[in-house]
Amino acid sequence: MSVTITPEIIPDFDTSLTLCSGNSAPILAITSPNGITGTWNPTAINSSVNGNYIFTPNTGQCATTSTLSVTITPEIIPDFATTLTLCPTDIPPILATTSPNGITGIWNPTVINSSVNGNYIFTPNTGQCAATSNLTVTITPEIIPDFATTLTVCPTDTPPILATTSPNGIIGTWNPTAINSSVNGNYIFTPNTGQCATTSTLSVTITPEIIPDFDTSLTLCSGNSAPILATTSPNGITGTWNPTVINSSVNGNYIFTPNTGQCATTSTLSVTITPEIIPDFATTLTLCPTDIPPVLATTSPNGITGTWNPTAINSSVNGNYIFTPNTGQCATTSTLSVTITPEIIPDFDTSLTLCPTDIPPILATTSPNGITGIWNPTAINSSVNGNYIFTPNTGQCATTSTLSVTSTPEIIPDFDTILTLCPTDIPPILATTSPNGITGTWNPIAINSSVNGNYIFTPNTGQCATTSTLSVTITPEIIPDFDTILTLCPTDIPPILATTSPNGITGTWNPTVINSSVNGNYIFTPNTGQCAAKVTLAVNVSSFKYSVSQECIDNNYFIKVIPNSDFKTSDFNYSWIDDNGNQIGYNDATFNFTEYSERLNNKPLLPLQLKVIVSLESCEIEQVFQIADNLCGIPNVVSPNDDGINDNFNLSSYNVNNLKIFNRYGTEVYNFQGKYENQWYGQWRNGKLPTGTYFYIISTQNGESKAGWVFLSY
Repeated sequence: MSVTITPEIIPDFDTSLTLCSGNSAPILAITSPNGITGTWNPTAINSSVNGNYIFTPNTGQCATTSTLSVTITPEIIPDFATTLTLCPTDIPPILATTSPNGITGIWNPTVINSSVNGNYIFTPNTGQCAATSNLTVTITPEIIPDFATTLTVCPTDTPPILATTSPNGIIGTWNPTAINSSVNGNYIFTPNTGQCATTSTLSVTITPEIIPDFDTSLTLCSGNSAPILATTSPNGITGTWNPTVINSSVNGNYIFTPNTGQCATTSTLSVTITPEIIPDFATTLTLCPTDIPPVLATTSPNGITGTWNPTAINSSVNGNYIFTPNTGQCATTSTLSVTITPEIIPDFDTSLTLCPTDIPPILATTSPNGITGIWNPTAINSSVNGNYIFTPNTGQCATTSTLSVTSTPEIIPDFDTILTLCPTDIPPILATTSPNGITGTWNPIAINSSVNGNYIFTPNTGQCATTSTLSVTITPEIIPDFDTILTLCPTDIPPILATTSPNGITGTWNPTVINSSVNGNYIFTPNTGQCAAKVTLAVNVSSFKYSVSQECIDNNYFIKVIPNSDFKTSDFNYSWIDDNGNQIGYNDATFNFTEYSERLNNKPLLPLQLKVIVSLESCEIEQVFQIADNLCGIPNVVSPNDDGINDNFNLSSYNVNNLKIFNRYGTEVYNFQGKYENQWYGQWRNGKLPTGTYFYIISTQNGESKAGWVFLSY
């Protein structure tokens, strides 16, 4: 047999390649120039990283592999300036076609336009592995120096210095450099170079001075109201006076100084004060209320005429009467102070009470405050009521006084005359003053509550009163015949505690209302005056307690009633109630919420309130609790193998109206719109999705969204 060995062919691809980072890489040919076909690994060149690419010939060609070594050169950034700010009048610089770091290229646009903002892009010539560069050109508008453009000056004004910096910061020079206040003129401000600003012109106007046309003299009466000094002259000059107000008591000069900016002169007012004459009327007068007052004269003894206010004296009240001179007399007002001396009231007692048997006092003809006079009648009659009038002697400015004499019959002290006490009562203290004001003493002086007896009150002397007797009777105590024991359930409505016993004793309870949640004693205290004993009602509450737990078992949400240690679960009856008051479970201490919610056509919206009623014999306790979320959570495993466990992605407890499933590459593989419960079991198009982790987004009827993952396994 003849064997021929054929030498291996080397695919004649290039073995090295240099690329610019980020540039498009060439496609790797699958046939070499010398006709060898095959595949590359990797299959495409990555222009961002150095690497080797191996060509493997297809079988049957007797050819070797070939390696392409790719080197990535980083891009150079042309180091031009990236920003430029110009004034509209500036001559823009020429755009260089070679960067400082040696990159050549072209600009677009090719020339800078200094009238508009813009971006100028530099594109490197090919073969340099360099990036583009951007120049942002900002055109700054010319600034107008914000000096005032007009100025009015008085010939005598000191003109302001021309500032070399405008309020908005532009510096420059003026021509002329200083203002001449004797002639009108224009002053031009030229900004220094480099500020992108325009010139500004100040127009100066010289105004002649105005003389304010106020009166220059004024004569006043001393003390009269002086006119207010006007701050504006008849010819319109405004300013201030010094002094600011005319003093009508002394001669003086008042100088008006115009406000700045009016180009006006000062003006002087010369004020002359004439002394006032004082009308020489009497200034005080004292009268008795019953006196006839004098007429007020309208001419003073020194000849000043005028009027009075008030015009006539009122002798019933103190007052000031002001005389005002008629105009044209340069005289002052005069005041007459009238004092009305009040009538003195003789300070005798105005009332006197006598017993018919009393000796009446003698009526004094001089009062304690010194008023003398006479009485009518002249002597008191103690057997009859009457008024006795005292009339003062003349010349004392005093009023009459009346003494009212009351002849009083003997008073009976209005104490109670009978008193009934219990043997255990603390007897009242015997008052030494009766309700109608009679004072006195008792015999005996204190009540003995153990024995019946009479107690006699004797009035103190001088009261025109009789004795009074109190009869005291001691009564045995009554026991109120209430029940003394009561048994209740915690939920029972406790009976109202009667305030009257069956045998008629009234009183109050402490506490006033029965608390059916705890054992306790309730004490009845009889109202005073019944001679009855206290009674105690012992209330016993038959109570039990329980707690409610919530837990997840085998993906089922259970709610359990746990009684306290004194009872067993089987001792009670149970009733589970939904938020509409419907019974949804009965006679079971455990409620499967998952099973309940899956039976419903309309899934309950969470959070949800439920209630359980636990009863023992006639006693029952209810408790409301809230299901805030599905305690069992969203399943994270779906295994559709028909074993009855996690065969579907079950979200029936979540009120889902949209479900989306995505694979690990972010591709949507399932989308359900509508009322979702458990419709997805791994299906995709006409087949099944492969085992793996998938990601979901669910949207609920109440607007919430949730995202997570689920593992699909068969």
